[in-house]
Amino acid sequence: MALEWELRPDQIEDLAKLMQNPRWIMGGEPGTGKTPTICVMQRYLWDHHQTGTIWAMPLSLLKKNREEALRFGGWDPADVVIVDGTPAQVQVQMLMPAKVFLMGFARFAKILKEGKFPERFRAMHTDEHHKGFSGHDSSRTGALYEFMKQQGKWFVPATGTIINGKLDTAYPAIQIIEPRYYGSFDGFKNRHHQLDMWTGKRIGFQDHAHLQEILQAHGSFSKWKDIFGNEQKVIQVELVEMEAEQKVLYKKFEKDALLELEQFFIDGTMPGVAFHRARQIMEIPNHFPDLRFPNSKATVDIIPGRRPGKLERLELHLTDHFTNGTPFVIFAPLIKQQLQIFELCESLGIKTGLLVGASPPRQRAQTDEAFRAGVLQGIVASDQVADAGFNWQFWGPNKQEVGHCIFAALNYVDTTFFQAYRRFLRETRLTPLRITVMKYVDSLDFRIAEINNRKSYDAKLIDPHRELLRL
Repeated sequence: MALEWELRPDQIEDLAKLMQNPRWIMGGEPGTGKTPTICVMQRYLWDHHQTGTIWAMPLSLLKKNREEALRFGGWDPADVVIVDGTPAQVQVQMLMPAKVFLMGFARFAKILKEGKFPERFRAMHTDEHHKGFSGHDSSRTGALYEFMKQQGKWFVPATGTIINGKLDTAYPAIQIIEPRYYGSFDGFKNRHHQLDMWTGKRIGFQDHAHLQEILQAHGSFSKWKDIFGNEQKVIQVELVEMEAEQKVLYKKFEKDALLELEQFFIDGTMPGVAFHRARQIMEIPNHFPDLRFPNSKATVDIIPGRRPGKLERLELHLTDHFTNGTPFVIFAPLIKQQLQIFELCESLGIKTGLLVGASPPRQRAQTDEAFRAGVLQGIVASDQVADAGFNWQFWGPNKQEVGHCIFAALNYVDTTFFQAYRRFLRETRLTPLRITVMKYVDSLDFRIAEINNRKSYDAKLIDPHRELLRL
């Protein structure tokens, strides 16, 4: 019987590519097992090239990835160090004779801004690369460029979504791997941006096949179905009626771009503001921002005595889970919405964890562990926080499969949706995963779903194996 820390044949093939190519994209779909291959590569770099590795990632993955580095790399604990904490702690950590430094994206940029990494660190690996280095003009990406220019030789960006909503997100990795393709970001834009002839603004993308060819030449893009068989999931779009008073306010705002409340006016004459305010009326009417105090966190209940329609529907789902003792995860994008759903779970007597942007890394790790152990029955999460690294396919001491996740509302990026539900597709499933996507009838939810569908279409033109969303 194979030991659990042995690499699969497909992972060994990927490892060979990493050894043959100093700069290589690990672009396998979420759950295909990129991390173990990278961990073995880190050990190879030290044993054969005396090269240490900087491994940058979302903070929520630091603990989990250190455990995997120790497991698959066969390191002593002192060899793998998380660089995080106070300035004094970071200073001590940086002096340790570690072979692998794990850190957040911001920490990486900050350290480079203040000085240099020890000379032995000539390899740069990233996990969920698109979350840290997808924007060419960002300070984090600038730090990445600078490190590779100063001392970096090996580079492995790992992400299942190198195209994250727009083609531009692939540019930083390509520029580091082979800058002669485009020369500069302007060169990339000239090749791939479709511009409005009057305004000069980007209205779309073009020449997808050229970018696809480049990515395939410089990366491994393992597909879930090739390794584990067809993905077992069922996406159910659940149409929900707004609460009556909520619907009146929403329709008036949609029609007039102005809504007069007892306390203040809601102005929707500016398109971006209108989009945001309409969504707040839909999702958080009980906690609508008090516009009289724009710089405060004060809120107003604009439908007093009522709850939004989605919350009423969620209570039905939660009651079923509570009665049957089955696990669940609910994804929601707005902060107040997350808190209101969490409070609803608690009010029903369901032990629930909260995994959102404000959750400290230690708390995120504790919530993850408690859910997998069965101590928590559910999690309310931001899909942007929970779309990376977590393994939630199995729940409790008996390893019951988590059978249901709910998107109370969608984010604007299709890859966030893919990444989030694949937290439950880490191995071949015995039972299909039920994915519930809530949409208010005749609302902005349909426009947001269409944005996701369109972005998935663009990505599929680069990667034919990418799923085409029809939300």
